[in-house]
Amino acid sequence: MDNPTVTPIPAVPPTPTVSPQKSILSLLLTILLLLALAATGVLAYQNWQLQQQIAALQAQPAPTPTLTPTPTVDPTANWKVITRKNWSFRVPNIWSYLECNDELLFVGPSISKDQTSECGFDLSPGIIEVVRATGDSDRSIPTNTDLAFDPYVSEKSEPILDGRKAIKQQETIKDGQGAGTRIYVYVNQPDYMDIIILHDTTQKEVFDQILSTFKFIDNNNEGTLEATVIRSPTCAEPVTDQKSCEAPATNEAFKILRSPDNEVVQTVTTDQGGKLTVSLTAGAYQLQSTTSGIGKNIRNPDFTITGGKTTSQRFDVDTGIR
Repeated sequence: MDNPTVTPIPAVPPTPTVSPQKSILSLLLTILLLLALAATGVLAYQNWQLQQQIAALQAQPAPTPTLTPTPTVDPTANWKVITRKNWSFRVPNIWSYLECNDELLFVGPSISKDQTSECGFDLSPGIIEVVRATGDSDRSIPTNTDLAFDPYVSEKSEPILDGRKAIKQQETIKDGQGAGTRIYVYVNQPDYMDIIILHDTTQKEVFDQILSTFKFIDNNNEGTLEATVIRSPTCAEPVTDQKSCEAPATNEAFKILRSPDNEVVQTVTTDQGGKLTVSLTAGAYQLQSTTSGIGKNIRNPDFTITGGKTTSQRFDVDTGIR
């Protein structure tokens, strides 16, 4: 019996074994690649958004800048107020006035204190002179512009003072009495002329500031305060006669405030008898000491001025003595 032929079975090659380390490395590389692609996409998207925003801003009109106006500071706001029968204006606090009469007034720092007295002098005692001219000859305004003749007029202008047209000009006299250069301001009225004169031309800026505060007083609406200021008590022990324990407030400065805005309209000084006289426009006022503290309080500071009339009042200053 023949033996059967056996066909050999071909050998199956072994399956290659993948190293675990290589598999992890491939996975990490794949993850990094995906992260890089994602980051690139995000950056590209953000860049596109930024370009869109820039384009939108460029398409908008540029805003017009808003200018905030700088507040104007009034250099005369805290100056001293001088009010007389015909005029009211502000001057630097160290200036005082000398009133010769209702129609002649001088102001300046060389005047020691506010005062009314008869005047006799050749030169102006103040930097500024204010005069009311009533005669026809006194109301003429020089117009000469020829250097050969006096007065020589230059730098002419037409400012507005308190709503009234004025003529302002520099006048020079070369020889004789009154030689020098001054600035004149003429305000012509129906029955008179107000003339404001600057004797010291180095003070032009201050002069212009004073002119900006100038007021002309309507005397039909003006009254007079005649007052006596008394300080009491002046003794600590009890007394039976009240008058023996009081004294006039001599040579003492007081300010007059207009009610109800409390604007200081004038500063006045009492005489040796504690008396003062001042002209004011009709209205309600208060008298206050120019300084504060013990012995400066006025018990009855309020008073009222009526046009065309004189108000007489006694003011009592509490000394604080008890």
